[in-house]
Amino acid sequence: MIIKMKRIVIMMMTLFLCLSISGCALVPQKEELSDEEVVNTFLQAYQNGDYEAIKPFISDDNKLHTFFSVLTEGNGNGMEEVFKRVHELTKDFTFTAKAVEGKERWGEVSVKIQTKDISGNILTAMSEAIASEVANNDDSFKNMPAWMLKAIETAEPVEKEMTVYVGNRDGENVMDTNTNREFFDLLNGGFYYYIYSTMTTCSNKYDAFEIFAKGDEILGMVETAQLIDMSDDELQAYLAPFQFPGVNVQATRDDEGITMKLGVDFETASSKRLADLNIISNRITASGGYLSLRTTVKDFYDSAMDCETVYGLSQANKSE
Repeated sequence: MIIKMKRIVIMMMTLFLCLSISGCALVPQKEELSDEEVVNTFLQAYQNGDYEAIKPFISDDNKLHTFFSVLTEGNGNGMEEVFKRVHELTKDFTFTAKAVEGKERWGEVSVKIQTKDISGNILTAMSEAIASEVANNDDSFKNMPAWMLKAIETAEPVEKEMTVYVGNRDGENVMDTNTNREFFDLLNGGFYYYIYSTMTTCSNKYDAFEIFAKGDEILGMVETAQLIDMSDDELQAYLAPFQFPGVNVQATRDDEGITMKLGVDFETASSKRLADLNIISNRITASGGYLSLRTTVKDFYDSAMDCETVYGLSQANKSE
């Protein structure tokens, strides 16, 4: 009887320990997702705006962390409405995601998505805002959220099929950022590359600059400068070299002197002509062939200018 009681006690203790540790067979284990299930679960989470459900499937360097941080926490430095509208326009896509037969060991999933391209007209809207600010002497370009919202409302339908790769050093269920960059861009309506956009202003007593950048790459700029006094003919001669595609210029005269506004669309304007006019220089042109925001701001600081990020996230001032 005593031996029997001891056996019962031992069995009870074993059962207790079994229920207390995760490795016990009596405790249900979390089912592993297939690659196909990973992609389907992730896409559904994006549609639902469920950031917590998205996080396990993307690397730490994925820009969607920032995108959903703005949506959930409202920390977009004036860009909250833009991010919200981007998600509203891109969340209702239709899709199919099927594992590629015979390619399971490489985590290949064929994905077909019908969505909207909301980024196609961003640079056009930027260029129009630059021209408007120069012509009307207002803040059309500086108000980045306004012209971005205008651009994304012109979203066009787009359909693409591509291969998504599941599994990397961050985990078997993680989709690598660089490998799947096209996929994340398509999912985000093309806005993925503009998540780290900023509007930066730099100024001193005589000059002011408004700078739109995508990450570290400057795409547009408006300069306001005070000119020395000159006759009307001299002023026209001074402005003439600035009049070419991608550049808008206008000067106004008042009791305090002459004020020039110069707008530049760096995607359109000739880099050589800009360099000849000393608008850009080798000091502020990145080795990657674009105008660097980081280097430009440093150059302005060295020239005793004050700079601040007016719109966009402060951590946006980094390269792609």
